Amino acid sequence: MKKQKSPGIRLADVISIVFEPMFGFSVFLPLALGRSGLPTVSAAGIFVSLLLGLIVPVTLIRIWLIRTGRVSDWDIRKREQRLLPMALLIPLILAATLFIRAQGSWALTELFTVFTIWLIGFVMITGFWKISGHTAGISLIATILVKWYGTSVLLPAFAAVFLVAWSRVVRRDHTVAQVIAGASYSAILAGILPTG
Repeated sequence: MKKQKSPGIRLADVISIVFEPMFGFSVFLPLALGRSGLPTVSAAGIFVSLLLGLIVPVTLIRIWLIRTGRVSDWDIRKREQRLLPMALLIPLILAATLFIRAQGSWALTELFTVFTIWLIGFVMITGFWKISGHTAGISLIATILVKWYGTSVLLPAFAAVFLVAWSRVVRRDHTVAQVIAGASYSAILAGILPTG
């Protein structure tokens, strides 16, 4: 008989799903496009292009990796299995950055350059340690939002980081050190680099 999950674990599962990094990026992207100064039609076109050229392929690649047994599950709990999907993501984010640059928005180009640098650094760290991608992803978004909107978003942004970190530890996906490292890595990187 399968053991029933506690309410805390079930809540942690929901938080992990809601704040999955690619989903978070998909929600964040319209905010970035809205701030870009591009006409609404151009911003909408860029959103659809990035959805079809970046987010959908990343999702399909993960599904393919799971079905072919190259990764264990959606969260890719085994550190060594994370390197292939992340390596496949690097050319996609580089292509997205070049696409954004061609659209003439310097703010978006800066932002996507930060995403590219963040991803490359994250892959390098993952090569030797299982840093938390969920916590790093939400911390990156939270830090950028605070830079953009100031202290008015500070509490909800960092409450989200805390919740995600808590959920990853409670689910035993990561240690406390791994979630702190993920959050710190992103906060420092987004804090020092220009983000549009």
